[in-house]
Amino acid sequence: MARQHDEDEDGDSLPKKRAKMTPLAIVALIAGLTLFPVMAALIVRQLIQDAKTTAAALVPPPSESVDLATILAEWKTNPVAVFERYRNRSIMLSGTVKAVSGDGSSGVYLDIAPNNGGGRYARVRFRPALLSSLKDYPVGTSITVEVTIDAPDMRLRATATRIVQSGATP
Repeated sequence: MARQHDEDEDGDSLPKKRAKMTPLAIVALIAGLTLFPVMAALIVRQLIQDAKTTAAALVPPPSESVDLATILAEWKTNPVAVFERYRNRSIMLSGTVKAVSGDGSSGVYLDIAPNNGGGRYARVRFRPALLSSLKDYPVGTSITVEVTIDAPDMRLRATATRIVQSGATP
């Protein structure tokens, strides 16, 4: 049987050396091949858990339903306290549409009063993206909207993020 040869830099023929695997090298190879998928799975599991934790931190808390008559009464006595309590949070307000105003280009405003009546109301701004859904809410219609409270002012002003539900005309 002919021996296989390699060539060195000068082109001289050298006999090939066969690599021999010792039992320890074989055990290390098998252990490495066995542990690699396990370690990869643990790393992937940790990455998924980190992604879920990050995603949970980015989701805003669910909207809290707030009684419109109560928040209007609190706003009358201390608008800054109400603003600070609901800052950067969405809340649900339910009431009756009392008036509609605005030109449509910068938004439309609905004045929403508590369902039990009263002279006070919240002015809610609807951005142009929500305008098409307002056709179903004429004056006198019940409405529930998710809003964010705008800066303290003489009157409670909020910006609608979505219309949650409507009711029959009272």
